[in-house]
Amino acid sequence: MIGWLFFGADAYAKTMEELVNYACETHPSISAANINILQADTSIAEAKALFLPTISSVSEVGVADDEQDQGLGVSGTRPYSTQLILDQPIYIGGSAGVEVKAAKLAKNRLRYQGISQVIDVQSRAVFAYIELGRTLSVFRVRQDNLKSLQDQKTDAERRFELGGGTKSNIVEVSSRIARAQGNLISAKADVNQAKYSLGEVVGQAVTSSIERPGLSTVVTSFQEATSRALAYNPQIQAADQDTRIADVGVERTKSDRRPRLRLLGQLNAQRDTNFFGFERDEARLSLRLDVPIFEGGRLAAREKGALHEASSARFNRLTLTRLVIEQLQTEWEALQETKLLIDVNEDLVAASMEALEAIKREAFEGFRPNRDVLDAQQEVLEARLSLEQSRFALTDASFRLQFAVGEVDESRFPSCAEAVVLSPEKDAEEAGGGYKLRLPIIGDLIGGENKRRDRGPPNRR
Repeated sequence: MIGWLFFGADAYAKTMEELVNYACETHPSISAANINILQADTSIAEAKALFLPTISSVSEVGVADDEQDQGLGVSGTRPYSTQLILDQPIYIGGSAGVEVKAAKLAKNRLRYQGISQVIDVQSRAVFAYIELGRTLSVFRVRQDNLKSLQDQKTDAERRFELGGGTKSNIVEVSSRIARAQGNLISAKADVNQAKYSLGEVVGQAVTSSIERPGLSTVVTSFQEATSRALAYNPQIQAADQDTRIADVGVERTKSDRRPRLRLLGQLNAQRDTNFFGFERDEARLSLRLDVPIFEGGRLAAREKGALHEASSARFNRLTLTRLVIEQLQTEWEALQETKLLIDVNEDLVAASMEALEAIKREAFEGFRPNRDVLDAQQEVLEARLSLEQSRFALTDASFRLQFAVGEVDESRFPSCAEAVVLSPEKDAEEAGGGYKLRLPIIGDLIGGENKRRDRGPPNRR
């Protein structure tokens, strides 16, 4: 099984499922994808703010020196004024709803990109785990081969002592043992490299061996794989969002051709602090209608460019779909081939083992040279290595097909299924009501007429 050593704490992941789930929980690229989704909420909030009014306050204060003939002017006065300006969009050509829709679609696209990142992390962890299991299996097979050669050397030495063998038999076995020891060292190096690669993916250090993982939840037919990929593959879903965003861009350019209606409110309060102090309040409310008539062809060119972008997005989506289906076809055929190869290799191992035992008996009886035994042992080794390779290739092919489909097994890898924390909007809803601001009466912001009179002139406060 697997023992894992945290950086700073001890923990043990005993199965591939625990390992992969931990990788999805802690990998920084998935956290970064979630941060991008959270940042997309600010774009949605900014788009919704287009429905809301803007209120600004402008204040001015200064010093006036009014010198007239015969000394009638007043100098050193300090007039000031305050303006409260309200700008409430009533109709802006539908661009506000378009911007909200585009922001939601962009958020959905980021989520599907996050799912793609989860599948990438998950696949790298699974394949690294399978590779480690494969190298360990090869290491064990080579260990068994070395032990068999050492046993053969012992038998050759015993026969030589009894006068039933030759010195060359011992030399031949010794040379095979030396070669097997070198191969075993290489296999051990492969195991160490596989452990490092697996630890690098998940951020933990591998301290012990593993077992061969089971197959993934594979589909039963190529047609089923294709239909599920078209429905769930995050890359295709992200391409769909790109198409919708491009369509929204066309709507945005059309909204620039429409008129705009705004409600403008202005409250102006002026005061002067000279001896004859005066004050003046002015309230103004108006509707402003802007109708675009001629923009030098810019709007038409922009709309044409948006249409080309929408067409390009659709072609990109079709191209991506075709690539996904081609990859599914490749992975499906590879899976079927590995299934057949396992049966062939199992028969080959059984036949080579049977041949080895027969050749051993004939060599013991003196009908065959010892070299034939060594050659038969080599054939057993190669057959067992091929069988182990095909077994792990079947596991690898089953997961490659699953990842090509683009689904995450929620029962087996729940942490990966929940790694992207925000769910997308089912539909990019058109922005309608619900974004109106309940404004107080403008006069209440600075006080009514009675309160203004109670305060008195500016020079008596």
